[in-house]
Amino acid sequence: DKAREIILDYIKGAELVKMTDEEATWLLDMDRETVLSKPATVLKQIGATVGVLITAGEDGCAYAFGKHGGRLEAFEVPVVDTTGAGDAFSAGFLHKTMQLTDAWQAEKVDMGLDKPMTRAHVPPPQRIAMAFEQKELAGDAV
Repeated sequence: DKAREIILDYIKGAELVKMTDEEATWLLDMDRETVLSKPATVLKQIGATVGVLITAGEDGCAYAFGKHGGRLEAFEVPVVDTTGAGDAFSAGFLHKTMQLTDAWQAEKVDMGLDKPMTRAHVPPPQRIAMAFEQKELAGDAV
C-alpha cells in the first residue's frame, strides 16, 4: 500500500515514535498481541533511533528504548471523553523525559564525567526504560 510506504519512509529517521496499537498493526502488518508483547520488534521495523511508545487505551502501553522495553498498565482514571488522550500521554512522557534529562545531566556533571549537556540530549535509553518501569515515576507525569 502506497500510504504505508510513505508513512514508514517519513518516520524512519525519527528519534521517538508514539503510535497506537491500531496504527502499529496497520502500518507494520503485525497482529496486536505481537505489537504489544514485542515492542522492540516494532522499534526495529520503524527504525526509530531512541524509542517507540505504543498506546493501547485501557490496556496500557508498550515501550522499547534500545534493548530495553516492556509494558505498563494503564492508570485507573474516570473517563469522560478520550479526545486528546494520546496528546496528554505524549505531553506527560515528554515532560518526564525533560526531568530525566536534567537529572542525567546533573549526575554526569557531579561525577565529573562530562561538561553540561545541551537540552537537546536525552538520557540513555536504559534510563528512560527504568523510569517507565517505576510506576511512581511514571505517575508523576499524570
